[in-house]
Amino acid sequence: GMPRSEIRRKFDEIVAFAEVEQFLDTPVKFYSSGMYMRLAFAVAAHMEPDILLVDEVLAVGDAEFQKKCLGRMQQVARESARTVVFVSHNMQAIKALCAKTAHFHRGRVVGYGPTEEIVRGYLAANTSTCGTWVADGAALPGDSECQLLFMKVSDANGSAGTYLSSNNLVITMCFRLASIPTALCVGFDLLASDGTTVLRSYQTDGSEANWLPQRQGTHAWSCTIPAGFLNGGPYYLSPRIGIHNVRWIVALDAVLQFEIILDHGISP
Repeated sequence: GMPRSEIRRKFDEIVAFAEVEQFLDTPVKFYSSGMYMRLAFAVAAHMEPDILLVDEVLAVGDAEFQKKCLGRMQQVARESARTVVFVSHNMQAIKALCAKTAHFHRGRVVGYGPTEEIVRGYLAANTSTCGTWVADGAALPGDSECQLLFMKVSDANGSAGTYLSSNNLVITMCFRLASIPTALCVGFDLLASDGTTVLRSYQTDGSEANWLPQRQGTHAWSCTIPAGFLNGGPYYLSPRIGIHNVRWIVALDAVLQFEIILDHGISP
């Protein structure tokens, strides 16, 4: 067994790591999901198992704690013979932490190898390259309040899937509201071919006076990416709809793929 002194030392380290000292006398059932995950990760990371399995720990907690988790996992993998299995949809975190990656699809391994190679394959696997992605009508992404119908990319030339960097690019999301939820955020992540998020945009980014009006029914909201903004190469679009700081309604990975052909010379 572990000596009492060791248990005590570990206990203090765990509490310090999870930053829950002021809540030690609070029953765990009253913890938020974020606090619960903090504590669970801290315990797992300090108990020195042969295999540390971490599932989507970066989905909760603030940016500082996520950074601390990544650092701890890197330390565990580097300083001991222990194995870290990290399960996540966060491509940048996977690239920062994992030399080898397995791609699962519906419970089956469909790819295993160097992380860069697997990430590229994962992003390209289920994307539309025709400029428009249409949701499956039988199972629309979303919930009873809001459902995503389609997403498309277009430019002034009406191109489909390949665009010149000298043209404005318009990203359009079409969705249906059954009610008018408060704090609704509608937007997307734009990813480079290696999974790096290069742009994240929501309709709430500007001043509130310029926010698009909400009403019951179908909306088509567009965001213009100005000419000369993107470098050449392939990109992916991941639609995001959520209630700010509460929950995701739609959070799909890379539904659209498009290519930028560099033709604008030196960027202004």
